[in-house]
Amino acid sequence: MGGMINPEINIYQMVVFLLITIPYAASFYTDRKSGILKNIAVRGEKREYLAAKSVAVFMTAGVSAVFPLLLNLMLTMTMFPVINYDWYQLPNYKALFMNLAVKNVIAYCIVYMALIFVFAGLIAGLALSLSLYANNRFVVLSLPFLICIVSGRLVAYSGNPVIRGLAIQKVFYVPQSSPTTLVSLCILFVVLVLCGYVHFMVRGVKMDVL
Repeated sequence: MGGMINPEINIYQMVVFLLITIPYAASFYTDRKSGILKNIAVRGEKREYLAAKSVAVFMTAGVSAVFPLLLNLMLTMTMFPVINYDWYQLPNYKALFMNLAVKNVIAYCIVYMALIFVFAGLIAGLALSLSLYANNRFVVLSLPFLICIVSGRLVAYSGNPVIRGLAIQKVFYVPQSSPTTLVSLCILFVVLVLCGYVHFMVRGVKMDVL
């Protein structure tokens, strides 16, 4: 879970965006293309269906992102019942929840996993929005991955810490050797909510396909 040089967490940081979308994020696209969506819409309210789909996608994405970390933490605890960071493993001194990391490593991991859960669910909302327009399942599953990776690279070398903190990969890097900022998280939260679930609900209600 920690450490400045950790191949496993670096791999996780790259594949997590696919873990988020693969389980359920393309389900709306599948319903729409198969024609099931029309039958569902006739039997119930559009808004209720869209809201239920949003909740299901959010929860599935959050669990998919957090489960590998939680499993890793549990396995680590079986080998090392008492986990203590040394000074070389502590997050950056500007990292989120730094004080908690110093006092209680397990609590820090749990709190940070909760943060990852939320942002994983928000990223899955991008796939829902794309499902309104996409004609290919692969696009729905892969485009959020590309958006996150490319946007992260574009801001990674900025001299402004807030702009640099907008690299979404930083949110999923538990050791926080190069941390994001609280302002960056707030901006990301608002943008992801608007571009994801808000757009999906507003546009979805107006679409004739429903």
